[in-house]
Amino acid sequence: MKGKGIGISKVVHIGVVVKDLERSMEQYFRTMGIGPWHVYTLRPPFLQEIFFGKEKIYLAMKLAMAQLGNVAMELIQPISEGNPYTEFLERCGEGVHHLGVEVEDYEQALSFFKERGMLDKVQLHYTYPIGRVHSLENVAKWAQPEFDRMGITYETLFNMKEVDGKAKVLRSEEGSEAKFDLLVAIPPHRGMEVIEKNGLGQNGWIPTHRQRLNMEGRENVFVLGDTTNLPISKAGSTAHFEAETLGENIAALVKMGTVTRDYDGKVFCFIEAGKNRATYAMFNYTNPPEPREPTRAVHWFKTAYNKLYWTSARGLL
Repeated sequence: MKGKGIGISKVVHIGVVVKDLERSMEQYFRTMGIGPWHVYTLRPPFLQEIFFGKEKIYLAMKLAMAQLGNVAMELIQPISEGNPYTEFLERCGEGVHHLGVEVEDYEQALSFFKERGMLDKVQLHYTYPIGRVHSLENVAKWAQPEFDRMGITYETLFNMKEVDGKAKVLRSEEGSEAKFDLLVAIPPHRGMEVIEKNGLGQNGWIPTHRQRLNMEGRENVFVLGDTTNLPISKAGSTAHFEAETLGENIAALVKMGTVTRDYDGKVFCFIEAGKNRATYAMFNYTNPPEPREPTRAVHWFKTAYNKLYWTSARGLL
């Protein structure tokens, strides 16, 4: 066989369509040890403007996600009719529906598609609601040249107003439009409805002391992670570093009656840059992130960390 094609280096995602989600999760765990599973139900209004061919459809499904090393496993059970997943079950039965992959060489993959006349048919366009491509200024300064290098166009000050699925047009509050064939959109980030309904915090965020992490006005109620109204990233590492501080402080309160440590707003996030390269953003309340030049070393550190984390989460370490 000649050539390397697009040069796939590894599979990072496997999507499997199943008839019975509960049975499949139990079978995958019992026979292959894959788990724990996190289950979600997706249906309107969360899923809107879904088209199958040229027809607008009602799509509802159950999803289960688990991590197998560096591979994200996804089980999909359709709970509505007339969609790509029910068609797949009718034609093929249960099985692998789609894969997500990483390639060895980004430029080689581009060349592969370009030689076959496919690259010119694809345009990646990115929109962001403020005047730069990321909310953190230094991350935006790093990301913009990366977008330029990869040929990704972008539009800032684009606040999504509506999606016209039939016309395949995205419209902004500012009056501009962006056409699409495939839209990948992140809905506005907001807090939990139950928090707002019960008067615990505006827009679903609980007012939280920046350093002590107690609910404002309550000395014995503490808040971590996505539920806080702290002006920092809603990331897993945020909850991790908050938990370190809070754990020490609860122990100190029990033993000495006072807290001994302040949370400084620490966040750490890896940033994958393609071609087995990565960098990171580390920052806190007073020090902004300073993303470095992406390297293979950081990518492999991130990969190793991922394996260690899930091995620990499964109780194997």
